[in-house]
Amino acid sequence: MSRQHARLMRRDGGFELMDLNSTNGSYIDDRQIHGSAFVSAGSRVRVGDIRFVLQL
Repeated sequence: MSRQHARLMRRDGGFELMDLNSTNGSYIDDRQIHGSAFVSAGSRVRVGDIRFVLQL
């Protein structure tokens, strides 16, 4: 994973994950996102080989 892979941003009281046209993709709950998507508390996020659960 690189700094240009994806961006996680706080937006409107929640979080948004934006894939930056990465080679390996970005995933929320095992679904690949294209562009950006809202991430809710408890969501499983995968960015390259990095996996985490968003906890607020």
